[in-house]
Amino acid sequence: HGMPTKLQTTYDVLGMQGYDAVAYSTMFQITCMKAMAELAAFMDLPSDVERYNNAAAAAVEGMETVLWQDDMKAYQAYYEPANGRAIMADTFYAQVLAHSVGLGTLVNETRLGMHLDTEAVTNYDPFGLKILTGRTHGNSETEKDIWMMAPADHAAAMLRIRHGTVEEALEVGGRPYKR
Repeated sequence: HGMPTKLQTTYDVLGMQGYDAVAYSTMFQITCMKAMAELAAFMDLPSDVERYNNAAAAAVEGMETVLWQDDMKAYQAYYEPANGRAIMADTFYAQVLAHSVGLGTLVNETRLGMHLDTEAVTNYDPFGLKILTGRTHGNSETEKDIWMMAPADHAAAMLRIRHGTVEEALEVGGRPYKR
């Protein structure tokens, strides 16, 4: 499926290294492969450009075929059918970084918008976004925690793909500051 498997993330408390495919890790892989392709192009290394672009394309295909769920209108946080279909609030942090350095939108833009809509509702908290919702096992108390950077990343992604209104983006992005 082209996605990294069993990788630890900065969200170590969630135990993402136990899953074969994790959207958060995959988005970082895609971002890194696209950046490497840009560097290889700058260095005039066409075979490396092709290799990195192919690796990025394979990971995008995995996101779109393995992790995208039509009925949820979202990318699930990881692939493990027996463990629920979770949504992670900061799945698209790497997408925000990719936008920031000029790499563009890395996944299907329409689906990204739908995912952000679903995340805003499913992971809703009046003071931000819950880190993870929908998992059937794990540390349910930690998963209810609010991840302070996720609302800003969510708002930045909305604005970059011109999804929703500025007011809607700022409503989610401003939640942590309502305390």
